[in-house]
Amino acid sequence: MPTAPNRAELLLSPELPPDVESEWIAVLRENGFEAEAHRQAAHRSPTGLDWLLLLSLPLQAFVAALGSEAMHDLYRGLKDRLRGRDRDVPKPMVLEDSDTGLRIILEADLPPEAFERLFEMNFEDFDSGPLHYDRYRRIWRSELDEAGD
Repeated sequence: MPTAPNRAELLLSPELPPDVESEWIAVLRENGFEAEAHRQAAHRSPTGLDWLLLLSLPLQAFVAALGSEAMHDLYRGLKDRLRGRDRDVPKPMVLEDSDTGLRIILEADLPPEAFERLFEMNFEDFDSGPLHYDRYRRIWRSELDEAGD
C-alpha cells in the first residue's frame, strides 16, 4: 500500500508575483509533497511578524528530499526577483515544522554555509524557536532554548 505524500502549506506575502507560487508548488510536488498555497492578507499581523513566504511542512522529510544547495538556489531566486524594490529591512522566509511548530528564520542575506548547516542539523535538538543563524558562531540557535538552560 503506497504511503500518503507529505503535506506542505505555503503562505505567501501579497507582494510576491503569482509565478513564485507556482514555482514553489512545482518544486514541492517534484519532491514528494502535496502542496497547497495561500496569500497572506495585505495588512500586517498584530504579532508584527512580517515575512515573504512561510513554508509549513515536515522539516526532516523536506531536508532529506531537497538538500542545502537546492534550497539555497530557491531562496536566492526569490531574493533576486525582489531586488531593487524599496524596502527598509528585507523580509525573511520562514520554514515551520508542521509536526512541532518549530520555526526557522531565513534572513535575506544568509551565506551558503547557513543552508549547509541547516540541512545537517537535527531539529529534535531544539525545544523551542525560532531558530536564527549566528554568523559569528556559524550555528543555528534558539535564544529561547539557551535562556532556559
